[in-house]
Formats: sequence, C-alpha cells, structure tokens
Amino acid sequence: MAAAGVLIIVAIVIVLATTSRWRHVTITNTTRLLALYESMDYDLQPIRQNGSPVPRIDVLAMPDDWDSIASTDDKKRGFFQTVLPLVLLANRSIVEDRTRVEALKNAYADSGTLSGSDLDWLHELAARYRLDVDADEAPDALIKALLIRVDIVPPSMALAQAAIESGWGGSRFALEGNALFGQWTWDGEGMRPLEAGADTTHRVATFKNLLASVEAYMLNLNSQGAYGDFRRIRAAQRAQGDIPDGLTLATTLVHYSQEGAVYPAKVDSIIRGNQLAELDHAVLDSGGTGLIIRTR
Repeated sequence: MAAAGVLIIVAIVIVLATTSRWRHVTITNTTRLLALYESMDYDLQPIRQNGSPVPRIDVLAMPDDWDSIASTDDKKRGFFQTVLPLVLLANRSIVEDRTRVEALKNAYADSGTLSGSDLDWLHELAARYRLDVDADEAPDALIKALLIRVDIVPPSMALAQAAIESGWGGSRFALEGNALFGQWTWDGEGMRPLEAGADTTHRVATFKNLLASVEAYMLNLNSQGAYGDFRRIRAAQRAQGDIPDGLTLATTLVHYSQEGAVYPAKVDSIIRGNQLAELDHAVLDSGGTGLIIRTR
C-alpha cells in the first residue's frame, strides 16, 4: 500500500514537455520531491557501495518548504540526493572541455600546428578560466596551463561545502537566490546579508537555478588566484593517475571562508561524517530520460 501511495503522489506531477532526453516536471513541495526519489529507487548507499549510476535529475530550485523536513537525517539525505546530480552535471561539462583540450594537445604534438578555429576556442576557454595569455604564446604552453584549470571538483568536497554554505539547503540565500555556495559579489547585484553593516560593500551572488550556482562555484575554484594550491595538488593527483580526492583537496580551502584555517576542518568533518568520500567515484546514468524539476 505504501508503494501505491508513492505512485499516486508521483502521478500528480504535472508533465510539461519531453525534449532531447530530458523530461520537464513540476513538483510542488518537499514531500513530493522526496517521494519521487523513493519511487525511482534513488538511494545513495548503492552508489557508495556498488557504483550504481546517479539518475540525471536537475532540480531548478529548492522547494519553498524545504525546512519543513523534521528529521535531520532525512534533510541531509534529501539534500545530497538533490545536489549530487547537479555536481555531476557540472563536472560533465568540464570533462567535455577537458577532453577536447587533451585531444588538441595530442594533435599539436603530432603535427606541430592547430587550426585557427581550434586556437580561437582555446583562447576563449582561457578567457573564461581567467588565464592571461600572450597573443604569441605557444599552443602547448597554453594547453598545459588550461589542463591545470579545466578539471572537475570532487563531489565529496562540493557536497560538503554546499551543505555548510547553504545550511543544508535552508538558508535565505539558497531558497531565494539559488545560492548554494555563499559566493560574494561586488557588482551591486545579489542579496544583501541581513547582518551586514553600513560599510558592507559585498552581496551574495544569486543564480537563475541551482545548477548555475554549482557551475559558478566550480569556475571560482578553477580560476581564482586564492585556489592555486587546490589546482596544483589536483594536477599532482592527475599526474599520479588518481582521480581528484575531496578529503585531500579540502585542506586547501583556507581562503574560501572568513573562518580561515578552521574552514577546511569543517569540510573534512562533513565529508567523513556523511560518507561522502565514496561519492568521488559517482557517475551519472547515461541512459534513459533525465528529469528537469521545477519546484515553484
């Protein structure tokens, strides 16, 4: 009877459209969102233990009633279920660019030249990742610099930081501005912190959806000078044939927060306390139809 109840709840979802292997649905509250996860057999344990694929789910915003979840364990589990696919989707886009950069590295090594369109693309990518490039810089030097920056962020670290910075999805910035990572902006846009003093000039950046917040966070780590150690250690892990390791890389986050040296320890605690390290190997389901979920 409980399974039938879940099916009834899911049946209430309003299907808006199906395009290019993505189905758009509307789910109006947290209870129904968590019921959807259950109906899909979306559970983190098989992902941790057996490498089961993560369903392609793009939740556009946290439900307005997210803080109505009474159980801390349920809130944590639901938060990770919501954010993990977003992290993997953002990482997948990075991997696509990285794969092309690696292909151009091999092509240049073989022929000593690249096409004008390939060079233009490399320079556009360098601009996005805030790399200063001389017009006459050799392609191999540019490619080497890009491969240090164009790389994934470990899911365990991203999930732990999102939990800290968004209050497990319940902060005002997360609910009203789709801001999962507390990124500051000085361009006059964004949300003003309630506790800000008269001389406060920064705001918290807002985003059109949660995935855009994840993408901006990853670009921040991959481009800003404060995270050079993060990129250097990640590149060393790659050189050893390892995937980026969230527990190790979390030690480099001393400049992410005003808490300074205390902050990496908080990230480490969230990773260890919620068995997130095992999710660094998580992969997206490559088959079937993904869900784009509108909650408002």
